[in-house]
Amino acid sequence: MGPAVRGRLSPRHAGGGEVGGGAEGQSRTGDTAIFSRVLYHLSYLGTALDCTAGGGLWDACVRMIARPEPPAGEQPIYFADSRAERVNVSVILVASSEPRAGRSLIAAALAWRMGREGASVTLARLAGDEGADDDARVFAALEPLVSPGRPIALADIASLGDAVVEAPPGPVAALAQQLDARVVAVAAPGAPPLDMAGEQLAGVVLTRVPATLVAGARAQPGVIAALPEDAILAAPSVDDITAALEATVLAPGERASGIGRVMIGTIASDAAAPYFGQRARTCVVTRFDKTDVQLAALQTDLACLVLSGGGEPSPYLLDRVAGGRSDVAVLLTSLSTVDAVRAVEGLFGRSRFDGVAKLERAVELLDAAGAPALAPAAAR
Repeated sequence: MGPAVRGRLSPRHAGGGEVGGGAEGQSRTGDTAIFSRVLYHLSYLGTALDCTAGGGLWDACVRMIARPEPPAGEQPIYFADSRAERVNVSVILVASSEPRAGRSLIAAALAWRMGREGASVTLARLAGDEGADDDARVFAALEPLVSPGRPIALADIASLGDAVVEAPPGPVAALAQQLDARVVAVAAPGAPPLDMAGEQLAGVVLTRVPATLVAGARAQPGVIAALPEDAILAAPSVDDITAALEATVLAPGERASGIGRVMIGTIASDAAAPYFGQRARTCVVTRFDKTDVQLAALQTDLACLVLSGGGEPSPYLLDRVAGGRSDVAVLLTSLSTVDAVRAVEGLFGRSRFDGVAKLERAVELLDAAGAPALAPAAAR
């Protein structure tokens, strides 16, 4: 990701306060989103701006926006947030025929790659299904991507300007026609085809393709990328595990972080640390009363500790977590150890997109696959 911009203003929150009084202050705060748009682009260009210097940020914004013509060979970049004045506005819909195909992940990765190439785009989630709120919340946390932070209605899409919009799962042809949008179809192996074809279909991204089948999948007509099965992308988050186990959260940990491997607690504590230490970002499942095994797991690269059996664990365990391992989530479930492990293992490959680690990995895989950048103005 791009380097951080120095000073008090972040790409997401820049320009949120008053700049000055009177007409000058009103002029500068009439469209506060302009600062966010400028810093969003600067972060991709690797430009560092000292936001603490008096007038420096505002003057730089004015110079960049007022630049009449780009240098030779450079594409025009629009920073103004007055969307009605922009030209070549386009929408890319990311759709799939069924849930959990990877739409959110691919939408975020496409928007990220467009921004890296200099395009100013908004990443949004269309309302209409039960996953919309969670997806919009994750999108809003992905700095420096610009996102509304809530699911949007169909009528709101025109106000976004150039945008990558994730659609709910299911038919999308009528929606694409109404918006004059191009569609990127996302599909896992064996999924039913999307109701899109012809010029409005920008391409198909295949996800979770077995490694031995990637080359053949990439050669299929219309496929712009075939992403192999990947441990980082497949990993469930703590939120996924909590929901699957109907667990009580005893310590929140890093809620959006995925896990790498599920491991069952050992019988004896002396073997626990070497055993757990063989893997990274583990989810250890053990009985609530196996305090010695739980403490041994805390000495390793542990992401989530699941206590089975439903009983109250030792207060000493929670004190240790609060005192030195606040990154570890501790969950309590009434399921047995075996049933809890089976439930967590069933989440791999079906978990929701949950943040930066998966985004970075998806961008890497799209780059490696040679997927086109799909800049909005060129996608029409």
